[in-house]
Amino acid sequence: MIPSLPTAWRVGVALLGVVAAAPTLHSQAAPRPTASGSAPAEPTVRGALAHLATKYGAWLSIGASRGGADLFCEVCTQDPTYGWGLQASAGLRLAPALLLGVETVGWFDVLGDADRTVRSTTVLLRSYAFGRSRPFLQGGAGVARYRVSDGNAGFHTQSPALTLGVGHDWRVGSATVTPHIDAVVSVGGRLQSARTSNAIDPNARLALVRTGFALSWFR
Repeated sequence: MIPSLPTAWRVGVALLGVVAAAPTLHSQAAPRPTASGSAPAEPTVRGALAHLATKYGAWLSIGASRGGADLFCEVCTQDPTYGWGLQASAGLRLAPALLLGVETVGWFDVLGDADRTVRSTTVLLRSYAFGRSRPFLQGGAGVARYRVSDGNAGFHTQSPALTLGVGHDWRVGSATVTPHIDAVVSVGGRLQSARTSNAIDPNARLALVRTGFALSWFR
């Protein structure tokens, strides 16, 4: 069962729309003369994003990963399970070596005795300590959701989550290959039954550790 990520994709598409419309937004955000010819237009968030996209550029990344997920709670007895995942991210450069973006991750294990899925949406900051095409460190905060179902019963939890990762960019033609390793850890959420919504544990915590490759494009 591949997780559905409508909200995350809408956020990513909206962000890409801002990037694609950057020249237009930049021109719209430029000061316009008033009747007196002296008062500039008020700055806007869209204008600031357009300015960053024009000055430093934007980025897009898609990839796949392999990793293990585990749920920690008082009544949980399962061992970590492993599966494959997909990811997509997009954003802007705040500076030549500092990126801001939104990343969505979907992880799924559907070959065992139960279907388990994780999905997360995170606002990321990525820092290149040695320049643009070098090793990087990234971290952020967002929301993670874990769901497990064996056909008869299902449980899920959703809570705020933190992410931390490292990676390296290698330029290959017009694209960039980005191997990475990262972790998503929730800070505690309510585990409940999917059928009845009854609480199973008020403080269930999720941990997902992944390694993978992504293709990235920068402009």
